[in-house]
Amino acid sequence: MGRSLQALAPSSPSLKGITPLLDVLFILLFALLALSESKSTPSEELFRVQLPQVEADSNPSVVDLEKLVISLDKDSRIRVQNMEGIVSTLEEFDSLLASALGDTLPENIAIEIQGDQSARHGVTIGLLQHLRLRGFQNVMFLVSGGNPNGFLEGQE
Repeated sequence: MGRSLQALAPSSPSLKGITPLLDVLFILLFALLALSESKSTPSEELFRVQLPQVEADSNPSVVDLEKLVISLDKDSRIRVQNMEGIVSTLEEFDSLLASALGDTLPENIAIEIQGDQSARHGVTIGLLQHLRLRGFQNVMFLVSGGNPNGFLEGQE
């Protein structure tokens, strides 16, 4: 019980004044790092982009385009609108397409593929690829047949 207050105090009196000094030093260092610009991130530069001017009626819309319907039945057989018979080869399809379109450019035609839900996927995608390679840009798909509640029903 005879201990004095001097025995409980730290052994070195010079360390008492250094703790607040270190706190202030760390706060200043943190502020310096927070406000300085990092060299690892590149600086952003502004640049101006000049977009080309386009007239309102320069490109025909899909509504103004001539429409051609291609049907794909459940057995994956291809028919072209207003043409007789079933297409069996790509050459036959190209000749039917050429006779149906005449002198019209592919960019001015809207093609509507009316496919049955149970038609083979490969035939449908092959038809789309063939049309795209021929320059047709406006191609739409319509799916019919199968389950009236939706084609995803029963797939879990």
